[in-house]
Amino acid sequence: MTERKETNKKNKKRLSPILKIWAFLLIVSMGLGIFTGIRVMTMDIGERIAISLDDHEPGGVVNILLMGTDDGGDRCDTIMLVNLNGETGKLNVLSIPRDTAIASRNSKGNIIYNSAGVPVYNKINAYMAIGKQEVNKGNIKVPEELLIRKVKEITGLPIHYFATVDFEGFINIIDALGGVDFDVPENMNYDDPYQNLHIHLKKGMQHLNGKEAHDLVRFRNYNNGQADLARVDTQQKFIKELIRQKLTVSNLNKIDEIYEVVNENVRTNYSFEVLMQSFGTIKNLSPEKVTMYVLPNTPKWINGASYVVYNTRDNMEQLDEILDNFRSEKDKEK
Repeated sequence: MTERKETNKKNKKRLSPILKIWAFLLIVSMGLGIFTGIRVMTMDIGERIAISLDDHEPGGVVNILLMGTDDGGDRCDTIMLVNLNGETGKLNVLSIPRDTAIASRNSKGNIIYNSAGVPVYNKINAYMAIGKQEVNKGNIKVPEELLIRKVKEITGLPIHYFATVDFEGFINIIDALGGVDFDVPENMNYDDPYQNLHIHLKKGMQHLNGKEAHDLVRFRNYNNGQADLARVDTQQKFIKELIRQKLTVSNLNKIDEIYEVVNENVRTNYSFEVLMQSFGTIKNLSPEKVTMYVLPNTPKWINGASYVVYNTRDNMEQLDEILDNFRSEKDKEK
């Protein structure tokens, strides 16, 4: 009995330095983990823009307005309201055509009329340029603010975050992801020397690099003559393929490169902290859980220009049915 006690004491003495080393390593690793966690949680995604938008419950329903601008950053060729629903585990996307008619209002909020007594309209994609003018006047902080307001007016939904990327940034991001396989719906040929825009894509399945993907989502001279609406349809199909092909574990190997490209090309108030709150929903996303919608609209000529009008009675009824998928259970009960 005495010999066993002596042996145990020797073993304890022999193991004690090893245990101390393991304990030290454990404490260091925990410290590094906490430090890394804090660093990641405070990292920015893109150029961090300080703007106060609507609050949301962590892990709940999050609405993000995505805006793709032209090279000068004055007009939005792509406007999408992305709804990440933590309650249902689904991703909903509402595309808003760039030609959507928005009645112009004065500083008091009253509709502006022309000399013939007809309301003056702007296309919604013009509100980035108008926003820049308002920033210069000191009326708002960032140009995106006006467009965010207009989308809130249309949908009646809160907007929690926004992200703006120009075409060069879009090209860089697609290239960082390794391109996308896509079935181009028709031959696309268009040249505009004033915008230095030259689009030449052949119909059929092919692997698109960043420049080719850029040309695809900008093309609007479709054979059906629907221009903006046909482009929205192609943009949605491309985004769905992008999610299906790139929201994979294998792309985690490129996370450093992707982060660097996004950080250099995106303006946003989104952060890694918010991303991690929704990580459980994001990692379980699949194409079957992604639903694309287009703002219900009616094509119309107004004051000699082509618009799409969203606020007819039939359109608003359809829109309300669509937006029910974007609302939290709490909002549905209101």
